[in-house]
Amino acid sequence: MPSRIRLLAATTGLVVLLSGAAAGATCLAPTAPGTFPDGTTATLEEMKAGAAAVKEFIAQSDVYIDCLNSEAPKVDPKKSLSDKEKADLSAQLAAARKKVDIAEDDKKSVGAKMNEQIRAFKAKQAAAAPAQN
Repeated sequence: MPSRIRLLAATTGLVVLLSGAAAGATCLAPTAPGTFPDGTTATLEEMKAGAAAVKEFIAQSDVYIDCLNSEAPKVDPKKSLSDKEKADLSAQLAAARKKVDIAEDDKKSVGAKMNEQIRAFKAKQAAAAPAQN
């Protein structure tokens, strides 16, 4: 009888492990905007559309990061882990952290690219303003 319990426990653990791996696949990284308006030539409407696309990407990135964080492995501090379990857990946490770091870097990069074009657009507007008077 004890061997059946161990088999059930081992099978249940495998199912939990596999379902955790499958759950990680539900977090889908958003696609960054492929292009940005050229602030030196873009119209106000094009700049607004570009800014909206960037804001949407950042919002989707935040949802993705929340998903990654919610699916990161959780550990019961009262549970004793074997060295292999500790190593596996450490690897899973490192992989999740790497995905979060990449998403955060992508948000910063996309925001910086759009901000560069906004500054160029504002400089173009400021240079054109005295000529209009």
